[in-house]
Amino acid sequence: ARDARRGEGLAAVESMSTIHVANLSPAVDQNMLRQIFGHFGAIVDVRLIAQSGPAAYAFVDFAAPDAARKALEMSGAEFGGRPLRVELAKNTPQTAATTTAAPEAPGDLAAELFVGGLSVTTTAEPLRRHFSRFGNVVEANVATHRSTGVSKGFAFLRFAAVDQARA
Repeated sequence: ARDARRGEGLAAVESMSTIHVANLSPAVDQNMLRQIFGHFGAIVDVRLIAQSGPAAYAFVDFAAPDAARKALEMSGAEFGGRPLRVELAKNTPQTAATTTAAPEAPGDLAAELFVGGLSVTTTAEPLRRHFSRFGNVVEANVATHRSTGVSKGFAFLRFAAVDQARA
């Protein structure tokens, strides 16, 4: 039981060491992200996420949670003509269940889907219900404008398993 508690703590620390970087310019690549965020601390991994075409967002894993928190300073900084949105990566239910400190494998991100062309009135719950016929939707996030709260017309869905996302 003690090892399980210790593992849960490590998983929580691990999730605090990862930032989510959104609103990427098509010109941004892994090396650029390492240069942009490297002065905040040691970077363990950089994962660019793209459905088709250039990457839309990325995850940057730091060796220490303190480095990830410092990297939040870059939110709003412009790169490639776009202001970056930087936040601590959310601890998804799948990550919360992890009892070891093993880093997330890049293949696990294949369980995440981009859904575009949505109405501005679409919310996460109807998306979750619609896509649940293909598998267990563990997270549904509709992107919204910070100032107005209005949908940007796209969302990200994360399934419990890659095969469900591909269904």
